[in-house]
Amino acid sequence: RLAARPDAPVLIVEGEKTADAGQRLLPNFVVVTWPGGSNAVDKVDWSPLKAREITLWPDADDTGSKAMDRVRRLLGMVDAARVSTVEVPSNLPDGWDLADPIPDSMDLQGLVKSAKPAGAPALPPPGYVFSEKGLVWRDDGDDADLLPAGPFDVRAETRDGEGASWGVLL
Repeated sequence: RLAARPDAPVLIVEGEKTADAGQRLLPNFVVVTWPGGSNAVDKVDWSPLKAREITLWPDADDTGSKAMDRVRRLLGMVDAARVSTVEVPSNLPDGWDLADPIPDSMDLQGLVKSAKPAGAPALPPPGYVFSEKGLVWRDDGDDADLLPAGPFDVRAETRDGEGASWGVLL
């Protein structure tokens, strides 16, 4: 699907059944998923999504939300052009996805258009890289990686009232 439509926006959902349903419901997108379910997000090569416009549609449960949050982080490492996330209505049954009956009141196109953009991925200082383990320090002269911090998200850059003392909000 991705190779056949290299300029189409991409919608990522959880599960093959949901991807097939999403493709029927939202044909302007290339709808894809990953193999292995919510616990296999880190085992996927996301590089084919480099420079693509991507919207994430999580299942209506904590597992789906956490999986898409991890997908969002991983897409930041492959330089996706833009990543946004659909806010699934809170009144849906637990575990609902696009393969389930669509409520009459649900505007799929409207939900996709209102997807919230993810912040730009933070670039670590020289010598540091983000990995699946977290923030890693790699010294050129040493083969061993040091792990100063586990996985985290940088939510925003910060500064004081005078425009100095820059930092990050984790």
